[in-house]
Amino acid sequence: MTRDVSQEIMLYIEAGLTDVALSDKFKQSYEELQSTLSELVDGGILEPAPTLPVAPRKRTIKAQNLVADIKSGVSSGELMTMHGLSQNMLRNALKKLIQANKLYPSELSNELCGYLRSSPPERTREQTRFCLDFELHLSLKGSTESCGTILDISEKGLGVKGYTTRVSDVVSFEISHEDFIEIAPFSFEAECRWTKTEADPRDSLSGFRITAISDKDAEELRKLIQLLTL
Repeated sequence: MTRDVSQEIMLYIEAGLTDVALSDKFKQSYEELQSTLSELVDGGILEPAPTLPVAPRKRTIKAQNLVADIKSGVSSGELMTMHGLSQNMLRNALKKLIQANKLYPSELSNELCGYLRSSPPERTREQTRFCLDFELHLSLKGSTESCGTILDISEKGLGVKGYTTRVSDVVSFEISHEDFIEIAPFSFEAECRWTKTEADPRDSLSGFRITAISDKDAEELRKLIQLLTL
């Protein structure tokens, strides 16, 4: 390659021509152009192009396989090993599966429920959902009869076993537990977001979003959640 050609190529490179435009200008194939550019680099005329970092392949988790392993009782350590997950990834996967109704809190072991109780520091308390490992009954407001048990609860909503209604229905609930002497009975309104009916109504599941609660009752709800974290 002559010096004049080298200088001409450099002028066009400095002008911003792409490799495709250079190939067309100098009637070279892409491979021939790369060879020409390599000669310019080797001769110290052209700076080598920076090596672009290769983005790591995004890990794909098959939700169906993960759900099957969780339901079969696989421990958290085995889940992380089998699916290549960190603790945070497992926590996020559990929450996403529950939000997508592919998994229900009642199907989690106590160990995995612990992953839902704990959350990264940047998450707010209102977003944290706590699984219960004991029976906490709730009733319809104005009734003393239990209508179901709470599976998980947060300041924004709750999961209920044994009570179902139509999606979008708003229900008035009351929570009272004789073992929690520090907490006064409190009530709130909640909208049904999803349901999963079973042959035995006692096994049916529902998810509710709290839509209305007084400041006083909200304080009692926060007390309950604080007790669950002890």
